[in-house]
Amino acid sequence: MIARDEERDLPRCLASLECDELIVVDTGSSDRTVAIARDAGARVIEIEWPHDFAAARNASLDAATGDWILMLDADEELPAETRSQLRAEVAQADSLGLAGVSLVVRNLSPPGDVTIYQDQPLVRLFRRAPHIRYEGRIHEQVSPSIVRAGGALGASDLWIVHHGYARTTAQGSSRAQRNLALLAEAVREAPDDAYLHYQLGATQKAVGDPAAAASLERALSKRGALSPSAEADARMKLAQLAAARGDDKTALAEARRCLAIDPHNAIALQLQIVTAIGLSQLAEAAAACRSLLACANVADATRADAEQLLHALTAR
Repeated sequence: MIARDEERDLPRCLASLECDELIVVDTGSSDRTVAIARDAGARVIEIEWPHDFAAARNASLDAATGDWILMLDADEELPAETRSQLRAEVAQADSLGLAGVSLVVRNLSPPGDVTIYQDQPLVRLFRRAPHIRYEGRIHEQVSPSIVRAGGALGASDLWIVHHGYARTTAQGSSRAQRNLALLAEAVREAPDDAYLHYQLGATQKAVGDPAAAASLERALSKRGALSPSAEADARMKLAQLAAARGDDKTALAEARRCLAIDPHNAIALQLQIVTAIGLSQLAEAAAACRSLLACANVADATRADAEQLLHALTAR
């Protein structure tokens, strides 16, 4: 893992691990992060922050000696189910000749959100090899280097709990503002990268930048350039932006496009309900209520609202 000023979250992460080797690359902590990691038996590599997340991650890969890498963040933890099955997952991936495996990252939502969590598959478990490296100044990815070399990827239902999105700050400053500067630089370096434009749009939306919609639309303009999960999220965010400016027709269209890819996207379903009602598409709104109530990750308040709306819609 890489870390900086993570004394709040790091002990929880370290307590959840059972591993043969623990590498922590510290990028300039001023708190007890380094001491906490060393006390847990980690090998700590201290570097100056390179303003490049991939470079910092790759420094941790350079220091590793194991056959397989599990990449975590300090604000994450392995639940007991994952911890107990991880070695079996590695053995199976080894036997199948896989180069990497995606795990489900369960992003816990902040209080008051539509959902209590959102799941995202990410390649976090992969072979240690010289050609397998992270790419991207921010929102770095390891899978492109694996695919480019002809490596096979697999998927696992093991999961990682991510606590960081349940709050709005990272290392004491706005996460979105921190990311925005790095993303702007990354887009200048790779202006045709659809994934970077998607992440830029998502971050612009988080800080209220009116350029968000244009960035998201540019990301979607290259058909097939985004992964299905990224495309669905971009569509959902465009639906939110359209709804916020009172354009129910566009919002409903984008929510439908999102749901065609991800039928269980709770936020898109909620948008479909609200905008369909606004456009007098009551049967569609009722169907969306039923779909929303079937989602496992819906917050209690959202569920109660959907039940009340469904009752009102079907009582007509």
